Amino acid sequence: MTEAEKAQLFVEFLGAANVVFANYMTLVFAMLTASWFLAARMSRVIVGLFLFLYTFAAFAIGTGVVGAFGDFFALQRYLLEISPPDGPLQWLGPVREGVAPPEFVSSRVIEAAVWLPWLGSIIFFFVIRREKAVAPGAVPS
Repeated sequence: MTEAEKAQLFVEFLGAANVVFANYMTLVFAMLTASWFLAARMSRVIVGLFLFLYTFAAFAIGTGVVGAFGDFFALQRYLLEISPPDGPLQWLGPVREGVAPPEFVSSRVIEAAVWLPWLGSIIFFFVIRREKAVAPGAVPS
């Protein structure tokens, strides 16, 4: 595999991981939008079903995001290990000098980028549900 092919593989892998993450963030923003417009109008049974389905989808896609970026970081480390010290792929990162964060740090950052928005969207749902609850006889805004 040539250096150009390795670089192309790296860029394509990053693109694929970003698409999976964009799909996840679309799900989160759909949840925020649905919360804003529908949370106060849902019955408790519908709330339970809605949150279950959302959490199930978020877990499925979020796991894909964590896996895709985990594989991406592993590919980065592998490419740096097999490329020459002064080769054209050194722009991938400073792994040889020991400056790059350990593998578990990268994975924890990605996990936080996935699960914190999920948690925030669940909290947002209940805050909006409480704030937009219409008192009897009041005109909804």
